[in-house]
Amino acid sequence: MTSTRKEVALLTLVVLVQMLVLVLIYSSFVSSWGHMPSAEKSVVIRNVNTTAAGAGLLIIEDELVKLDNNSTLAPDIINITHVRNGNGEESNMIVIHLKQERRCKAPQLVGRLSGPALSKVTWEKIHEDDHEAFLVGHYDVPVPSRFFIEIITTMCNELEHDTDFQPICLEDPTRHRLTHKDASIDAVPLRGGAHIHSNENPAGIIGYWHTNITKREKPVPLYTRYQPRGCREPEDEISARCEEATDVSRFDPYEFQFATDIRLQNRLEKKEGTVCFIGASHALHLTVRAQKILKERNVVSVNAKTTEGFHFAREYTEEEIQWINDQHCTKVIIGIGQWDASYWADMEYKGNAPTLFQEYEDDLKKAMAIMVDIFRDNNVDLYFRTTHYNPMGDFITACPPLDWRSPPVIDMYNDILRRLCKSFKIPLIDTNDIIGIMWDRAEDWCHYRDVSGDMETIYILDRIFA
Repeated sequence: MTSTRKEVALLTLVVLVQMLVLVLIYSSFVSSWGHMPSAEKSVVIRNVNTTAAGAGLLIIEDELVKLDNNSTLAPDIINITHVRNGNGEESNMIVIHLKQERRCKAPQLVGRLSGPALSKVTWEKIHEDDHEAFLVGHYDVPVPSRFFIEIITTMCNELEHDTDFQPICLEDPTRHRLTHKDASIDAVPLRGGAHIHSNENPAGIIGYWHTNITKREKPVPLYTRYQPRGCREPEDEISARCEEATDVSRFDPYEFQFATDIRLQNRLEKKEGTVCFIGASHALHLTVRAQKILKERNVVSVNAKTTEGFHFAREYTEEEIQWINDQHCTKVIIGIGQWDASYWADMEYKGNAPTLFQEYEDDLKKAMAIMVDIFRDNNVDLYFRTTHYNPMGDFITACPPLDWRSPPVIDMYNDILRRLCKSFKIPLIDTNDIIGIMWDRAEDWCHYRDVSGDMETIYILDRIFA
């Protein structure tokens, strides 16, 4: 009996010491972010293992995230909760509790954490039964600290494969933020390296956008950039209303750091070939950046070129694919989707627009079947890359839309692309960790002609020559 009491007492002491160490370590990180508002919080200790041999501590911290009561979605929300595992063993989650009676049945969200680094929140489909409804988002961060959090509503309801999204409007961008402008959470990284990108784990995290907070007087949240009405012409952007919403300097403090060391010059040593970026203007910009990067590293055995001019998925006919094959490419990287969802698709000379999801899948499926036959027979390495997001320009946020390249539509296009690439066994280069988190950065509301494009190109070259 005495032995049992000693064991329990020892276990209790171990648990208390673990709690104290966690608090001290975490406080040291948060102290550097003292300018940020504190979050409402309750600490719940769950699943304490009471065996002396395997004593463990699982701390779950629940934080209430401040809500913007002016948001278009605010009347539908009970509250927003941040559920964080103190030991970093499980998923870090954002839970949005919805009212049973609401305007938006399955709201589509974009979430981003900002501060010492950027992190994108990925959302599950809505969970709903007769008693409750909620949305769950997951994230990871590279360092423990306090982060600002912004969640915006893009669409009021989920897009399905058969949805005609042409007449569907986005939520008003002046009121789409459902978190308070100063909302913040205390976040810690998930444990383990299984989520880090590698050749064996291509779906792992590529890296993070980091900032050095000492460069700033105090940390500021990275709000979503958008183009208000009447801010299309250069002279319009001088106004305070336009400048605040459209300014791209908000991204300047962030620099991308790969999760694993990428030494592109070493990677390309003794490699040779011609990399062809196929598509339209995005392919052209990637080609220009690839040429610049190869020149800077004195790589002469590998060159990059583009066959710009392929706009729609339906344009990849057998004749056109054979023409690409005749360009003597050793590696072909296909980018698709921008024109299918853009206002260009609605021009009279191009026919019906935008390309709806089933038609898009049918067009891609036909093209991929031909590509696989032609390119593999000629020893050409074939890749697809994920479709870039576009910031919310005034054509995209018009109601009804004049351009359909919004996050929900691009996400559906990319879901189709992932599914078909898996079916045809075509490698897919997913640059979402680089471009997706900076999705609203493109200065011209379309092309990533900045360091984001450089980092994406470096990653693509490293991936295809791995």
